[in-house]
Amino acid sequence: MKIIKFSKKYLAQHKVALLFFTFITIMSTSISVISPYIVGNFLDDLINEGDFDVVFRFSIIFISLNIFKIIKNYVTSIMQEKVYLLMTYNLIQDIINHVQRLSLSIIDQFDLEYLNQRIRLDANTLIGFSIQTTKNILVNAMIFIAPLIVLLHINQFVYIPHRLDRLHGDNRPPSRCNHATSTEASPHSVTLIN
Repeated sequence: MKIIKFSKKYLAQHKVALLFFTFITIMSTSISVISPYIVGNFLDDLINEGDFDVVFRFSIIFISLNIFKIIKNYVTSIMQEKVYLLMTYNLIQDIINHVQRLSLSIIDQFDLEYLNQRIRLDANTLIGFSIQTTKNILVNAMIFIAPLIVLLHINQFVYIPHRLDRLHGDNRPPSRCNHATSTEASPHSVTLIN
């Protein structure tokens, strides 16, 4: 996390652009998650109705989603490259300013061509890693949280009674209605003879 801490200054300078293309990436990921649901509905409608309107409606939806993905990929790659270059430029500028403040005896120990090449390579690697890691953290957090919310919303009838029992201090597992009581003989019970 030292790398993210070091590049925090440069990430903060371009946080609006980073958040925007992260949001677009999250939207694209959510479309990928929704796509099987859309295909399932299409197949259900095709089996039930089986007319041309169903195929036409699905085609429009599918084409629209793919056009959105193409535009999203174009916009995010342009924005990511622009932010990447600006952040790398700012980092290289800060490093060069630092090197210029060093004494000549320290600078003379290094080959200037090697030093310049090393600064550029390290700055590119550092900023690329920081952008990718920040984006992945945000996207993966949303990928984890969004389905959890959807699942809890779908299963609210199962989830809410369980939570209400815990609120009232009842930590027992739910009772089963088909268990035989202790006075009744269970059909699967075995009697031991002494």
